[in-house]
Amino acid sequence: MDNLHLYLVPLFSIIISFMVGRLSNSRSLKIESLKERYNNFYLPYIQLLIRASVKMPYMITNPEIAMKFGNLLIEKSHYLEPKTSKYAIEYYFLELNYFEYYDGNPDFKNAEDEINKFIIKASLEILKESTKVAKQLKLPPVSKTLYTYLNCQLHNN
Repeated sequence: MDNLHLYLVPLFSIIISFMVGRLSNSRSLKIESLKERYNNFYLPYIQLLIRASVKMPYMITNPEIAMKFGNLLIEKSHYLEPKTSKYAIEYYFLELNYFEYYDGNPDFKNAEDEINKFIIKASLEILKESTKVAKQLKLPPVSKTLYTYLNCQLHNN
């Protein structure tokens, strides 16, 4: 029994070292995952919003812009939080309606209004997420100004 501490101290040291290593590794993986999300979805989305917002109140004014938003929302929806990833499906159907409108189908006369209102609403939620991720990565919240601008647009229209 007198020598028991000779075995327990190294054993506890190994266990504590293992646990600290796992926690550190877990944190590193989380940061890498956040960086990947930010760089592969949020930054391209913010850049697209900035380019499209000059056409306000309608950001989506032709099929090319609609497809750019669609490509980001649909193909990269796995980078979004579950709450906002649902926007990809809704956008897809609005995009199909918009293409019908653009082709002159009178049954879809409201499609341009609907897709533009939706993209502002969805973008506000995505920008909130982006700000949260930027904060976790200790990056400047570049999306805050754009959020304020889009929020004003939503309430003015």
